[in-house]
Amino acid sequence: MRIHVVGLPCPCSPGPVLGRREEEGRPNKEAPGRPDYNMTVRRKLAGAQAALFAHLGHEYIDDAGMDCHDTPEEVPLFSNLSKAQRLRLVGEVLVGVICEEEPLPPDTIQHNATFRALIHYLFVKLEVEIDTQGELSDVGEDLFVHDNDGFTGRARTDEEMEEYRVERALIEHRAEKNMKKLERKDVGEFRVNSSNEYGRAEVTRGLDTMTKLFAGGPVSAEQRSSIVRPLNSDERCSFRWRILCDAALQEDDYPGPFSLASVNFDWRCQVPSKWYSALNLLLDTKLMDYGSPTNHALICGEINHKSYADPSQLPRIQAIESHVDILRKVFQPTWDPKLLALDQRLLFALGSTEIYAGYYHKEWLFGFLKECKKMGVDITKGGSYQLRLDAFRKVKDSFVEGCEYPFEELYECNAPLERIQQGYAPKKSTPPLNFSRKLCAADQESQSRDGVCVLRQRT
Repeated sequence: MRIHVVGLPCPCSPGPVLGRREEEGRPNKEAPGRPDYNMTVRRKLAGAQAALFAHLGHEYIDDAGMDCHDTPEEVPLFSNLSKAQRLRLVGEVLVGVICEEEPLPPDTIQHNATFRALIHYLFVKLEVEIDTQGELSDVGEDLFVHDNDGFTGRARTDEEMEEYRVERALIEHRAEKNMKKLERKDVGEFRVNSSNEYGRAEVTRGLDTMTKLFAGGPVSAEQRSSIVRPLNSDERCSFRWRILCDAALQEDDYPGPFSLASVNFDWRCQVPSKWYSALNLLLDTKLMDYGSPTNHALICGEINHKSYADPSQLPRIQAIESHVDILRKVFQPTWDPKLLALDQRLLFALGSTEIYAGYYHKEWLFGFLKECKKMGVDITKGGSYQLRLDAFRKVKDSFVEGCEYPFEELYECNAPLERIQQGYAPKKSTPPLNFSRKLCAADQESQSRDGVCVLRQRT
C-alpha cells in the first residue's frame, strides 16, 4: 500500500511547502492519462466565500478547546488526529484558500481531508443553528419560513426499539470479530475500482438534488428585500451561519443554468438538506478535484461499528489507520508545547471580527492590532486576509509569552499547565466505537432534556 506524506511546516512560515508535488503530477494507475492527485483545491476563495471560511477557522478555536463538534465523523482521517495537529492543519488550509499571495494548500491527503472536514464542520454549525433558532427570545416571526425536509418524526415503538437493540448487538459482535483481523494485518490492500464510482443511482440522486435546489426558480429580489427592518442581536445570532452561507451562494459565478445564485431559497430557509446539497456543490463539486476514487474514499466516509462489521470495509479502515499513524509521527517532533497557542492565534488573526483575547494573550493582541493599524486594517470589518497574515507574521516572535496556554482561556488558569497541554499533545488514540456521536456538553443536555428516541421517516 502506497502512502504519501509530506512534512508539516509551521503555518506562519512564508517559505515553500516541503514535499509538494510537481504540477504535472504522476501517472494514475486507476485512470491512465490522468495525474495521480489527491483531492485538491482548484482556486482561491474570495468575497463572501472567503469570509465564510474565515469565520469557520475562527469558530474552530473555541470548539476545539471545548471538544465540541471539532471532529467530524465523516472525515476520520482528520478527526483521529490530535487537537494540536488539527488546529495546525486548519490554519494551513485557511492561509492557502483565503490569502491572495499565498500558494494553495499543499496537495496532501491531510490537507485535503482538512478542507473536507471544514465543510462537514459547517454542516454541523448549520444544523445546530436551525435546531436552536427558536430558543432565543427576541426573534421575529417574520423571519421563520415554515417549510420541512420531507420528514416527520415519531417515537419508536417498543417492538422497534427491541429490534434495533438486537440488530445493534449483532453488528457489534461482528465488528469485534473483524477487529482481530485488523490486528493481524491480513485484510488486503485498499483500492476502489474507478468503474464503480458513478452509476444510475448516483445520476438519479444528482437529478433529485437539482430539482430540490432549483425547482420553481430563484428567490425573487422582492422576496429577498421583504425584511426591511434591521436585525437585532438575537436575530443575527439565530441566522448567523445561514446569512454567511447565503452570501457565499449568491457569489457563485459558475456559468449556465446551475449557478447556485439561482437556488430556490434564501438565508431564512430551515431545511438542512437544501443547505447541505447547495454548499456541497459550491465547496466540493465545483471547487475540489478528486484524483481517484481511492483517494476520495480515504477522505470521505465515517468509520463506525457497521464499518467494522462489514469485511469489505476493513482494508479502508486499515489504510486510514496507517495514514493517521504516520501523520502523527511526522507531526510530533514539530510540536512545541511552549507555542501551543500559535496556531490558534493565527486563526484569530485571519478570521476574527471581534477584539478580544484570552487571559494570557492580551500583549500579543495589542501588538497584532498595532501592526494591523499600521497597515490600515480594521479587523472588525473582516477581509484583508493577506494583510492580517502579514501582521501576524511580523509580531508572532515578539510576543511568545503566554503562548503555552490555549487562546480561549479567558481567565487565569488554576489547573496544572501540563494537564492542559496534554489535551493538545500529539498522541496515539483510538476513538470510541459506538452508535451515538461524540456529544459535547450542550448536546448531552439537549439529549437528556428530550429523553425520547425519535424515528425519522420520509413522508
